[in-house]
Amino acid sequence: MDNFEKLQKIVTDAMKNQLKTESRPSVKYSSIEEYKRVTGKRFRMTREQTERGVSREQAFQEFISKGGK
Repeated sequence: MDNFEKLQKIVTDAMKNQLKTESRPSVKYSSIEEYKRVTGKRFRMTREQTERGVSREQAFQEFISKGGK
């Protein structure tokens, strides 16, 4: 096996490992407080949600329904 093939195998294995860790199931948060406790992040409404006048809870439910990312 030459150096190129070794390097190619290392990169391929690393990418496979990365894809495995990224395909974790989505975590569903039951509340804004739980989201903050688990992630350490404050939930923020989008400008569009604010302009529509939705409540913080409704905005959070939209966020969760879109996968929570």
